[in-house]
Amino acid sequence: MRGRASAVVVQADGGIEESSDSRKSGADEVLEVAAQNEPLQRALYLYGKLDHNWRGLYMILEAIEDGNGGERGLIAKSWAAQPVKNFKATANS
Repeated sequence: MRGRASAVVVQADGGIEESSDSRKSGADEVLEVAAQNEPLQRALYLYGKLDHNWRGLYMILEAIEDGNGGERGLIAKSWAAQPVKNFKATANS
């Protein structure tokens, strides 16, 4: 469940002044993207819910893989290949 709030200031004369800062926070942007991307939503949920041990982090990695075409799809990304291989080698030892 998510909500959104905005600040409202009631002046001494009864006038109402709404917050002029309508920019989205980084967290709001991530939540909007995650709402449209189930694997990202699951990975973020698991990251916040599970212990950050090898088992929990491996489950998060599996959610990330699901959003990137499986293990092969994720490893095909140039930035992910070596870190994913290193993590899996360490986690499985």
